[in-house]
Amino acid sequence: MATICLENVTKRFKPNEGFCAVFNLNFKVKDGEFFCLVGPSNSGKTTTLRLIAGLAKPDSGQIYIDGTPVNDVPPSRRNVAMLFESLALYPNKTGYENIASPLKVKKVPKEEISNRVMEAAKLLNLEHVLSRYPATYSGGEKQRVALARILVQHPNAYLLDEPLGGLDARLRITTRTKLKELQKELGQTMVLVTHDQEEAMGLGDRIGVLKEGIIQQIGSPQELYDRPLNYFVAKTIGKPMMNFFECNLRRQEDRIQVAHQWFRVDITERWLQCRADCDKEEIILGIRPEHIEVKDKRDSDEAFLATVFITEPLGSKTIVDFQVGRETIRVLVPGDIELEINQSKWLLFRKEKLHLFEKDSQRAIFQ
Repeated sequence: MATICLENVTKRFKPNEGFCAVFNLNFKVKDGEFFCLVGPSNSGKTTTLRLIAGLAKPDSGQIYIDGTPVNDVPPSRRNVAMLFESLALYPNKTGYENIASPLKVKKVPKEEISNRVMEAAKLLNLEHVLSRYPATYSGGEKQRVALARILVQHPNAYLLDEPLGGLDARLRITTRTKLKELQKELGQTMVLVTHDQEEAMGLGDRIGVLKEGIIQQIGSPQELYDRPLNYFVAKTIGKPMMNFFECNLRRQEDRIQVAHQWFRVDITERWLQCRADCDKEEIILGIRPEHIEVKDKRDSDEAFLATVFITEPLGSKTIVDFQVGRETIRVLVPGDIELEINQSKWLLFRKEKLHLFEKDSQRAIFQ
């Protein structure tokens, strides 16, 4: 097992054009932790993994593995194993040969190679593909063979680059569960990067959210869901995505109100409870679809009328898109609630679940 620490790490590509892949990265992966980095394309996820693995060198800052500086240590001596997004299986080698390939390079004795390959194959239910070639594998088998190839190396840490990206939805869920079981069983440090926030939420003990090479927030999945530090994190974490509305913050005597063309919400108690501080008038209000109540009658002055536009039944839950004026409001309701297109309902936001962000800085007001 290993700890991994990045201190003020910056990596630039095309220096003359000023392109910075990652900037001033600071985070520590704990011993035996499953740490996920999530962000859109070109946010610096893969570059971060390559820096840790030694396949790229930082322009500034320091990387530590188990407290030892490794900036000048070659990849072969860092004792970390990386699973590439492309999987990179040898098409002319059997499953056994693919899994054994890194051990043969290190000149591990044949008997030990055999023991390690069979151990990994058993762990990942791959005994049936050891004599077959990759062209005959399913997508899930390819993923597991690639994973077995890094398991046999017995590294101190595993670096996984979009390991589930090429799988269909059902297989992705199955493999994700297996990967988490495997990490807990091995107790090894794993760093996984993905653009899929649902994957990061399901796997990570902690998650780092990346935007344009800069860490926006690090925390447990629940922390990021409940207390996003800015608009980007709030938009990234949670499925279905949070609803956002441009509003005005109004102060009248001793009351504080969020005002929109179609609704008004008094947030005085929440404001005082959170000791909020904001001198801006223009803000963004965020509310998750599961935190909006749907009512047949107006039982609150803060409820507002909306019309059912689209419904997406998901079995136990239904996603409903309501329209009010030009605004679309996505709501998550129990699957047994029957709603018809163009039907009118009253919507009410749960005040304790509101998120407010400054419009210019996009920082969270409630923290």
